[in-house]
Amino acid sequence: MGLRGKTLLATGITFCILSLGAYFGFRAWLLQTYAVLESRESKLNVERVDDALEQQIEDFHLHSRDWSDWDETFNFISHKNQDYIDSNLRVITLKLDTMLFLAPDGRIVYENPAKRTPGVTPPNGTEIVERLGFSNRASPRPARFATSGLIEVGGIPMIVSVRPVIRSSGKGPSNGWIVFALWVDKAEVESLALQTHLDVELHPIDDRFLDGSIKSAVLAGNYEQIISGQGNILGYKAIRNIQSAPIKIIQVRQPRPIYQQAQKTLSYLILGIFAIGLVFAAVFLGLLEWIAFSRVSNLSRQVESLGDAQDGSLAVQLTGNDELSWLASKIDRMIERLREHRAELHQNNEDLQEKVAQLAGVNSILENAVEGIGRLDRSGRFAGANNAFRETLGFQKSDLCECPWESIISASDHEKFRRALEVARVQGKVTIEVTACGAARELYHLELVIVRAEASDGESGDFHLFMKNITERRNLEMRIEHQAFHDALTGLPNRSLFMDRLSHSLVKAHRHGDGVAVIFMDLDDFKFVNDSLGHEAGDQLLRQVGGRISKCLRPEDTIARLGGDEFTILLEGLHEVGEVQAIARRIVEEFRLPFDLPQGEACIGTSIGIAYSAAGNYSPDVLLRDADTAMYHAKNQGKNSCVVFDLTMNDAVNERIGLETGLRRSLSRSELFLVYQPIVDLESGDICATEALLRWQHPEQGLIMPDRFIPLAEETGLIVPIGEWVLREACRQTKEWHRDFPTTPLISINVNLSAKQLQRPDIVERIHHIVSTEGLEPGYVKLEITESAIMSDRDDAVGKLVRLRDLGYRLAIDDFGTGYSSMANLSAFPVDTVKIDREYISRMGDEGEVDAIVAAIIYLSRTMHLAVTAEGLEDRCQLTYLQSLGCHEGQGYYFARPLSADHVRDRLKNGLNVSMELEQRFQEEDQSAA
Repeated sequence: MGLRGKTLLATGITFCILSLGAYFGFRAWLLQTYAVLESRESKLNVERVDDALEQQIEDFHLHSRDWSDWDETFNFISHKNQDYIDSNLRVITLKLDTMLFLAPDGRIVYENPAKRTPGVTPPNGTEIVERLGFSNRASPRPARFATSGLIEVGGIPMIVSVRPVIRSSGKGPSNGWIVFALWVDKAEVESLALQTHLDVELHPIDDRFLDGSIKSAVLAGNYEQIISGQGNILGYKAIRNIQSAPIKIIQVRQPRPIYQQAQKTLSYLILGIFAIGLVFAAVFLGLLEWIAFSRVSNLSRQVESLGDAQDGSLAVQLTGNDELSWLASKIDRMIERLREHRAELHQNNEDLQEKVAQLAGVNSILENAVEGIGRLDRSGRFAGANNAFRETLGFQKSDLCECPWESIISASDHEKFRRALEVARVQGKVTIEVTACGAARELYHLELVIVRAEASDGESGDFHLFMKNITERRNLEMRIEHQAFHDALTGLPNRSLFMDRLSHSLVKAHRHGDGVAVIFMDLDDFKFVNDSLGHEAGDQLLRQVGGRISKCLRPEDTIARLGGDEFTILLEGLHEVGEVQAIARRIVEEFRLPFDLPQGEACIGTSIGIAYSAAGNYSPDVLLRDADTAMYHAKNQGKNSCVVFDLTMNDAVNERIGLETGLRRSLSRSELFLVYQPIVDLESGDICATEALLRWQHPEQGLIMPDRFIPLAEETGLIVPIGEWVLREACRQTKEWHRDFPTTPLISINVNLSAKQLQRPDIVERIHHIVSTEGLEPGYVKLEITESAIMSDRDDAVGKLVRLRDLGYRLAIDDFGTGYSSMANLSAFPVDTVKIDREYISRMGDEGEVDAIVAAIIYLSRTMHLAVTAEGLEDRCQLTYLQSLGCHEGQGYYFARPLSADHVRDRLKNGLNVSMELEQRFQEEDQSAA
């Protein structure tokens, strides 16, 4: 074996050893990393299934609440009336396997099983009761015991919900329990699998197919898993019953795509190592060839030539200072002429081979370069292109030969490319962006660098094209630009694009004298659609709104969505404002038709404001602001209408801004103060309470009444700090009266609680903190809330009011009769008092229907054990009629106007009874009448 062969063998063995070591080392690390990731994902999936099962149990428990808090269920446990059974107890319709009604001692009053699943025997109620622990007399269940979870009946897990049966008012003891039960059968397991998109199975605790160590660990409360070869990972976790004992084992089967990907990655790795090794071996052998092998070969050739020479005049010469050169120097006295000719011939041959190798290398580099490279000849036809150039455009190797550039460059860029060739011919180089057509006629965005190549005659010849595919970048830029100027939900222009088009329209209108108009639209009661049908329905409604508005517009008009439920329309080329009003009326009429949504039909109106510029003499911001102002006037006029802006509207806007600015400073400047209106017990004639009423002493406008600034405070959110100040000041003043007049019966204070305050999550804590800080007992504070404030989020509001009542505060429904006015709602509110709105009291005696309504409110309130307060009492007839109906309390100008704190103090000094004053007033009225 020669020197080259031995070197090649040693290099190959070394390369194999290193490659195998790198491969197995990386393989062990990579598979271990992926195994950790798969284990984490498997554990998360098992937790997802467990959470989904817990959510099913929680939803099932919530479903039973409507039955347990129902008066008819409460009565059924005592009487077992057949009407209740016939009308309500259809277990199959309720998707239950059984329903149990238990007496307070745990005895089954009524059992209602159903064969909901064919082939499955309905559960035994006695066994369910035993599993729930009701049969354990040693530790009976509390009267308000409620729970939910899993039990095992007949080896099958079952979801159960136990709730105490109480009255709908929530008051009084329970009358037993109601139990809902549902098998966790194959259908429920399949529902879990569909919900979580996982392969889910339930196994018995004693399943003999489960590994013993896995079973022990799972029963101890741990998560465990088994990696089933390369195909799956099986995750396990125990599910527990109500007593926290394990009853079943969840198995979640998860495929191993990560492991399979790792196998592919390792395949690519070994190929990469092999390719790198080949390149390394080639370079290494090339260096050996240059350093040693070529010189050894050269020496061998010279020695062989010496042997063939006849004249013996040849000499061996070898450059360097090593063993080979020393050997060459020993061969001397060769024929000088033959040596020179052969040396020259050998040198020329080496130069030629080097140039050929260089040219081949350059061609290979160009052919396989990542960047596309092409060449155009003088006639403008392709003389060649590398792989990247052809593959980018989808051409085969021979497709571009002799092909003119016009067939590749898009027609719209022909002139641009032709000018670029001329520039490159003069300047030598130019860079342009063009659109090109591929083999399949798809379009590409290309960045081309055109470089002139010199011909042999010194004139400009071919052109080299260096191509970069920027299609993805250009498409991304276009998408970003579209997103920057369009609304993501509706696809309509957004505020930025709208304002840009409005600016151009006003410039053009100023130049040509045309009219420009902006329509500002706001959907009426859009929040109700979101609250009743859901936000998805609201989004679908907004998309349909854009389509409906577009039907009413001209092709050249622009519609945009500013955000929320606000839309704007730009109209150009107008001659009078009547054209805009006609379009606005068409839009209003179009909105009278209901919107068809998957969740149901929705009817919604729109308020429209119009701002018109006759010759583009407005700035875009001013025109949009004026349209917005007109829109708010349309809302104030009753909604579902359109209003054209005029300059007088700005006065109202400026007045509102000034009022809001002053209101923000009113607390810090001590401009707000309280007055107190007495509330009189109509039976005894004593003042039993006062209502704190807010007033504003404006430094410039004087006294401002609440009807002017309270709605503004509600809208801006200032009602929250103002409301807390009112509560604190009223409690402080009441505590001061209690301290100064200890022998006088202690009066309580009524304070209004706004809807904004009630919506705060910490309102209960804040109220209690303020009252406690001022040293007043909660029983002397009555909070007045309007019915509409509660109904905006009923469940949340009722929960907060219950907590306030439990702390000792008294609660009153204010302005009853102006909101929802539902006695059914009133029965569910934890209130003590109903305050009849002054509008009804003022109309008593003139309208018989009003008298009947007031009488009905008082009668029903007394039946529900609620106190009644009449607001706005102003004459003797009203007082007499209310006393005859049994109304408890009254307040109004007939007793007293709102008093300052000092006047209330004088009243306390003189006594709280107003009977003498009323009697004297009655006599004066009788004398006047006579």
